[in-house]
Amino acid sequence: MPPTASPRPSSVASRSSRQAIAAGPKADVPNAGQGWKAVVQPVGLSEVFDDEARMGWLDRLFGKRSPTTNPAVIPSVPTRPPGGVQSVDHLYNLIGYVVLSAPDRFPVEDYLAEEDQMTLDRAFGRLRDGILIVYPEDAARDKRAWLNDALDRSLAAYRQGDDVGGAHILQDDFQDAIFKQG
Repeated sequence: MPPTASPRPSSVASRSSRQAIAAGPKADVPNAGQGWKAVVQPVGLSEVFDDEARMGWLDRLFGKRSPTTNPAVIPSVPTRPPGGVQSVDHLYNLIGYVVLSAPDRFPVEDYLAEEDQMTLDRAFGRLRDGILIVYPEDAARDKRAWLNDALDRSLAAYRQGDDVGGAHILQDDFQDAIFKQG
């Protein structure tokens, strides 16, 4: 019985390719002799996303795109949710942001108009919105009233120039009442 031909493993180079490697770089081969640079070619997003089948994950992530949508343009993700607190984690981060920035050290966000920049009043308004995220039920009406009172005391301290007192009320009273267990 004659031996059957088995396919050559891909790791074994053919005789012609071994001869080409041994011969060294040739002038007619682009990028020859540049090591990995000859293999790695820069690829733009438009080349990667030309195939409609590859767009499925983007469709799931960003929603369906229209035929005029440029797949190379990925929508920007805002650093803060617009219009207020949207989660308990965001409220926790907002408290730290206010403590570090109040009363007048809020960073200027270059992508926002002047009237949309963070201020002391806007920050405390968002903190008040966060109370409803944490305690939305009617049974927590007394707790919401106490937390609003703590925000009023903290805001009054900041407005009177007592930055340390305002920060302590915000952290020790407001934040601990929401996040501290026990």
